[in-house]
Amino acid sequence: MDLRDAVAEFLAYLEHERNYSPLTITSYKSDFKRFLEFLDERAVPPKLQNVTTSVVRQYIASLSQAGYAPSTVGRRVASLKSLFNYLCNCEYVTRNPLAPVSMPKRKRGIPTYLSPEECRRLLEATDQSHFFLLAFRDKAILGTFIYTGLRRGELLS
Repeated sequence: MDLRDAVAEFLAYLEHERNYSPLTITSYKSDFKRFLEFLDERAVPPKLQNVTTSVVRQYIASLSQAGYAPSTVGRRVASLKSLFNYLCNCEYVTRNPLAPVSMPKRKRGIPTYLSPEECRRLLEATDQSHFFLLAFRDKAILGTFIYTGLRRGELLS
């Protein structure tokens, strides 16, 4: 089976059966297009049987060498894994060539913190509001963030 046909079928499945958002479908299309371009650059015919673990590892290496962030590489690999899981479930392939491939590790940044002086100034800035109730609300929100370490989403919940 041609890889382009498999991709088209998979994208239709995601759109119509799984009801994925248009933005997600666009991301998948972009990921598959880049993989097909890679195969074309390497003169690998876009047939399912030509996608091997070795080819996928070369693809990952080429993305890393091109300077893509580990998160981008990971997303593109995840797209391919999803495609080949689907192809295995539909019995188009007997073995998933991406099964032994591990996802690239993401670099985790060190969290930044406010100094005690910055926290104090931030809380004092709420006193400059012309409306007492808004100032009280803002101070309560900021105080909750500062003293509990909650994230924005947690506070909104």
